[in-house]
Formats: sequence, C-alpha cells, structure tokens
Amino acid sequence: MDTWSPADLLPGISFLLFGGLLLGLLHRRFDAIPRACGALFLALPVLLFGSSLFGGRVLLPLDFLLGFEPFRQIEPAAGPGHPLQGDLPLLIHPSRIAAGDEILAGRWPLWTDHVGAGMGLQADPQAQAFQPLVLAALALSPDQGPALTAALKELVALLFTFLLLRRSGSQPTAATLGACAYGLGSFVILWVGWPLSTTSAVLPAVLYGIEGCRHERGTRFPLLLTAALVTLMLAGHPQTIAFALGFVFLFAAVGWWSTSAPQRGRVFATWLCCTLIAVGITAPLWLPASRLLDLSDRRAVMTGPPAEHGFTFAAAVAPPALGDHRLGAHWGPINRLEDSAAFASTIAWLLALAAGTGGRRNPRELLIAAVAVASLGLAALPTTWTAGFPAIGILFAAGPQRLGFLTALALALLAARAVGRWQQGEIRRRRLVAAAGFLVAALLWAYLAHPPPVAGTLADFRHGWLAAQIGLVVLATVLLLRPPSRLSGGLLVALVAAELLVAHGSANPAQPKRLAFPETPAITELRAASEENPGSRFVALGNALAPNLGSLYGLRDLRINNPTGPAALRRVTAPLRPATGGQRWHLERPEHPLYDLLGVGQVLTPRGRTLPPPLEPRLRHPSGWLWQRPHPLPRLFLPASAERFTGGSWERWLADNHSFAERALVQSMPGDPSEWRQQSPGRLTAATPESTRWSAQLETLETRLVASSIYQDGGWRALIDDRSRPIVLTNGPFVGLWAQPGEQRLELLYRPRTHLQGCLLAALALSFAGAFLGRPRGRRAAERQGR
Repeated sequence: MDTWSPADLLPGISFLLFGGLLLGLLHRRFDAIPRACGALFLALPVLLFGSSLFGGRVLLPLDFLLGFEPFRQIEPAAGPGHPLQGDLPLLIHPSRIAAGDEILAGRWPLWTDHVGAGMGLQADPQAQAFQPLVLAALALSPDQGPALTAALKELVALLFTFLLLRRSGSQPTAATLGACAYGLGSFVILWVGWPLSTTSAVLPAVLYGIEGCRHERGTRFPLLLTAALVTLMLAGHPQTIAFALGFVFLFAAVGWWSTSAPQRGRVFATWLCCTLIAVGITAPLWLPASRLLDLSDRRAVMTGPPAEHGFTFAAAVAPPALGDHRLGAHWGPINRLEDSAAFASTIAWLLALAAGTGGRRNPRELLIAAVAVASLGLAALPTTWTAGFPAIGILFAAGPQRLGFLTALALALLAARAVGRWQQGEIRRRRLVAAAGFLVAALLWAYLAHPPPVAGTLADFRHGWLAAQIGLVVLATVLLLRPPSRLSGGLLVALVAAELLVAHGSANPAQPKRLAFPETPAITELRAASEENPGSRFVALGNALAPNLGSLYGLRDLRINNPTGPAALRRVTAPLRPATGGQRWHLERPEHPLYDLLGVGQVLTPRGRTLPPPLEPRLRHPSGWLWQRPHPLPRLFLPASAERFTGGSWERWLADNHSFAERALVQSMPGDPSEWRQQSPGRLTAATPESTRWSAQLETLETRLVASSIYQDGGWRALIDDRSRPIVLTNGPFVGLWAQPGEQRLELLYRPRTHLQGCLLAALALSFAGAFLGRPRGRRAAERQGR
C-alpha cells in the first residue's frame, strides 16, 4: 500500500511557488491581472492535477507496465490509466529522465548509451533537453516531475491567453472566458504529457510578446518575446512548432500592417532581433536535431506513403459523439486524442459563430477566423492529399490533425471577441439565435449521423452529453439575449470552465507511486549481470520489459521504441525481428551471431520460455527468466580479419557472418587491399565507459582494426595518444578505426560538429542579446548622468 509523506507536497508547493512568482512578475512588470483571475488560474491546474501535486500520486499511466513480464506480479491500481497514453511511461518519461540525469551530473546530455547502439540524446525531441517547463521539475524525484510540468503548462496557457486578450482590448470577463476555453480545451489537456502540448501552451505567450513589442518601447517585452520564442522552439515536437511559427508569422504580419507607418521600422526590427536571438540560443539543440531526424525512423515514416485517415468535424464540435477510449469504445477516424484536439467548449463554438454577427471586423479578427476555417479544413482532408502540398507536405504527412491547437486558439479568441461585442450591445439577436440554431443542428448531426458500430454502445454516455451540450447552447443563448451584466458574464465563464473540467477532469488519471518503476527480482539480477560486465547490453523477448524502461534502471537495452531512433539500427537488426506480428521493436532468435556483435550478454524472457543452447539459465523467477549468452563481444574489440566493403548489401553480409570476432566488414583499409588478416594477436583493455567517452589501452605489433558496436551518426571522434585518427565505418554503421603498431591509449569522444556550431551560434546570440536588450537601459543611465 502507498503511504503519504510530507515530501509528496513538493510538486504542489513548487507549482504554487513558480506560479506565484510568474503572476507577480507579470502583474508588476507587464499587464495587471485581477486577483480573482490569478487565483482562478492557479486553482484550475490544482483541480486537474491535485492528487499528483499534493497527494503523492504519479501523473503517468503506470498500469501499462503490468502488461510486461517483470511487473505482472504487482498488484494493479484501483483505477486504470488512460489507454492512449502508453507513450508517456514507455517513451517520453525515460528520454526526459535520461537527459535530466546528464544535466544533474554536470554534463551536456549529448548521447545516451542505454538504448539500441546509442543515439543522440540532446538532439532527440522526445528528451526535451533544456525545455524550461521540464527543467523546472529537475530538482524533484522522477515520479513527481510530470505533475509539476503539466501544471505549469496549464498555468502558462491560461495566463498568457488572458493577457493576450487583455492586450487586444478584451475586458476581464471576456479574456477569462477565452483563457478557460483554450487552456482547458482538448489539445492542451489531452496532450499535456507529450512535448506537443508545450507548443500549444507557449504559443499565446509568443503572441502576447509580439503585441507588447508592437505597442511599447523598452526592453521588457522584447525580453519576454525572446524567452517565449526560446521556450516554444525547445518544445520538442517539430511539427507543431512549425505550425505555431507559421501562425506567429501571419499574426505578426497582420499586426505590422495595422501599425502606424512611423513605427513599422522599429516594430519589425524588434521582432527580427528577438527571433534571431531565440534561433541562436536554441541552435545547440535544433542543429543536432535536424541531423538526427535525417537519420531516424521518423524521417522514413514521414517520407513514406501517408495514411488515408483524416479528421471529422463532428469530433471538433462534439467529441463524446464518437465515444471515448477511457470508456472502452471510440469510432472516430483515428483516436480520441487526435480527433477531438480542436474542441474548446460548446459555448466557445456558439460565441465564435456569433462573433461575426455585428460590428466592424478588423484584419486580426479576419485572420483568426480564416485560421480556424483553414485548420479545420486541412485537418479534415485525407493525408494523401495534404502530404502532396509543396514544401510543407512533409509536415502534413505526419498528421494534419495536429493543427487542432490552432483551431482551438482561434475559437477561444473569437469567443472572447464575441463576449466583448455582447457587452457593448453589438450582437444582433436574430443572428445570435441563428448561430444557436446552426450549432444545435450540428450537434444533432454529430450524434445521430455517427452511431457506434455496435448499436447501444455508450448510449447513456452519448445521450447525456447530447442533452448537456444542447442545454449549454440554450442556456448561453438566453444569457446572451439578456442585457450584459457581471453576473451573466461570470455565469458564461463558469459554464465554459465547468464543461471542460467535466469533459477532461479524468483525462489524465494519476496512479499510485508504488507502480513507479519498481525493481523486481528479475531486474535486480539483470543489473547484477550488467555490473559484472560493464557496458554489456541485454535484450528482452516477447512482452518482457518494454524497451526504454531499462534506462531507468541504468541498463543498456538493444531495442529502441522511439521514432527518432536510428534507421540504420533497424537495418542491422532486421534478421532478428519476427517475420510476422509483434511491435516494430520486437526481437527474436537470441542465438544469432548478430547479438555477439552488439554485445548482448543477457536475454530476459517471460517465465516458462526455454531458450536453446548455448544460452544458459541464470535466473528463473515468476518476474521473468534471465539467460546468459556465452560470447558477447565487448563494446571495443579486435577482429582477426577484415573485408573491405565494395558495395552491395552490407545488411546481407552482416546476416550471413557467423563470427564477428573472426571477420569484420570495413569501409576502407590502409593501402586499399580487399582483405586483411592479423599476423599476431593484440590486446585491448577498455576502461569504465561514460556516455560520451570510451577509452582503452591498445597493445599491438601491427596495424590493427579496432571495431565496435557504437553507432556512428557522424559525431564520434577518435584519438590515439591525444592525436586525431579518422573513423571508418565497420560492420555497417558502427565506429571503427585503424591503429598503428605500439602501445597506445585510445579514446572515442562524442563531439558532433552540429553541437559545436550550435554553441558558437548561441554565444553570438547571447552577445547580441546583451547589446540589443541592454541598450535602452544604458541610454537611460547616460541620460540620468548627463542631467
């Protein structure tokens, strides 16, 4: 049983501390935030994530672990996790923890050796290295961090949507309604654990900074805009970042056109400088990321045949009409997270439809309406169409449904605009009633025209939501037909917040902390075996220990479950994958010589599964059976002979090679012969490995090939006695080098040029930021001295 302790209050205390500091800074240095609004924006994340912030529970669907063999014996939680959130404990959380551990150790999180044959870590968007909203939780334990990050995302979305609307002229009631519609909307809440929710949460802050720079001089808004752009560019999801930056460009262009002619030059220069500074500061991450993505599985998926599915308008206006995965059934085109991402409350839809029923429409409002229509339209098209768009087709090939956050933001902004017009008496009653009638018809169509595949499925759930949504339309229409008052405005805000809290309050179920990656006897024995042979890898077969989880225990797993993982490793391990069935990371054939090359010393299997000789059993326990492989090669080794690669399929050569200790395939040889064979044995003694450094003592009487199972993405450098030596690809995509005779010290260092180039750009950007953002303050000081 879980026991609560005072330490379980740390996430909540941290949230209140960070939130209070942010509120105070914004209120003091930027635009005033009414106390009631500030209290509401602090309370809403607590309502959503309170059990994880203060109650000691973990904001991860940890019951996913119970489907894997080492954890099957653990007592399940009383309430299930979200069935669509498996990526959070199996992919996002391990990558984030790996990057955080490196940062806490005082190292750049450049590389991880705990998955596959190694891969870039800082360059991996899933790791979210140096993302400010993730770094805020770095001091907390790994199981407490997700709650704090989620609460901060929610607070940032609420606060800056409110400030953006206030800066655009909305009254507090209208701004609060728009902030609740967007901040509590489907995209922010349903995706809160993923990197792409950071994009949606931070986008209003960027827009607010743009508006502030347009209207005011000084350094405060350029500083805020730069910080917001940096946070957005570090969000960790390239597709939504690109969509957000596209919208930012359009938003800024319309604002620039509306700016008075004498101010246009200053405004443009300010925006441009802030953007260049943000691009430079984030260069150490996006430059390596661009290289990693080019070599990754994700690139192969994005350039492959696009999916046929699209997006349905019914899910955008009435998500419950198509069911809910949490209740066991969903019959939309993709899944609940994708299909309903544009939902921002029923009342927001009504107000957005009513926004154009009176008064003058400015260019900014026309842009927002156009974005709402365009994002809905693009997301509704089959991806086979949108993937063919010039230049941006690759973004849509991965799913145009991710445009939902732009739809939701546009709806929230239009809804706030409609409340402002209502408060000024500009909404015509007939058109408001017409908008309500249209919305009721759309709701009826969404529910009645999209029945479940099996009659009666979730009937009470769907009927209840249909009645509730129509009731909200009727009630909101009645309020809007009455003269505006503080009470009626407050009721509209309360109805929006209540609907979204009911709809999304259980979207992120917390789990007991006893499920937070416990160590079972099978994992304990696996760790002991790994310590006996530092640097050795393991592989799990079938449903034994999902990939990436081993990194949380300090283990090195040959498998990767990451779309940004190296595509070359999938080519290497193709002979090890089952012919049919299973996940893309499933591996089999544990006796294959490729496992020797890859340094796999242990094999974890579900209990009861017997492996053939020469594998020997090491542990037989209900939590899993562990087997020892007899001849794994160390990470660095000296093959007895080598064959020069002259073209063809290196994958087939690897699959047919029976002993990698005897024979290697090498990219080039000294003197360029076709074959090489050792004349005398050498000795290679490796030191304790580090994440970005492998060192060894080499003694040889002849020129020798040093081979490895370290994946080369272009970032590894070789030194022999502190002098650089060229890397040669060995056995496909792995690091190798030719060493001269003698006794010498060998070092492999991971120093990607893209990281060094990014650091130079960041240094230049920071220097420029000091000159640009510090100039007004220095000028004021000089003026004071002159007086």
